[in-house]
Amino acid sequence: MKVRELSERYSNPEEAFLNNNLAKLGDVLVNLIYSLGLSIAKGQADGDKISNLVLSKALSRANLRDLAPSRVDRHQLGDFVEAIIAYSWVHEIIGINEAAEILAEALEKTDFSDRKKVQKAAEQGFKNLLLEISDRESLEEN
Repeated sequence: MKVRELSERYSNPEEAFLNNNLAKLGDVLVNLIYSLGLSIAKGQADGDKISNLVLSKALSRANLRDLAPSRVDRHQLGDFVEAIIAYSWVHEIIGINEAAEILAEALEKTDFSDRKKVQKAAEQGFKNLLLEISDRESLEEN
């Protein structure tokens, strides 16, 4: 299967954003994007995982929470964000490098020794990424 075939399989955004398999792919992509963003911001290679709490807060701060089903926990909201990002990558709405640069911009002036500040900056970065995706794909209308 090719990426183009994946985009055909997940052509309906409303269904795609709720797809567990797409969320699994999104989990890997999100952590890669975050690690690249950290590396760019720090000026050296680094890697880390992003929490569902950060992703769920970013979704809310981007005013896109109403796209997700009601009565879901932050783990499910994190999966929802991961599926949005995977969908966006599969459909070539945004690339990994560009997404990482959006994250890096939010992380650039962060005190990396302060975990809370890093999480807050990551939340802002993912909010900005979701807004960029939304601007390109009009997520609010789906």
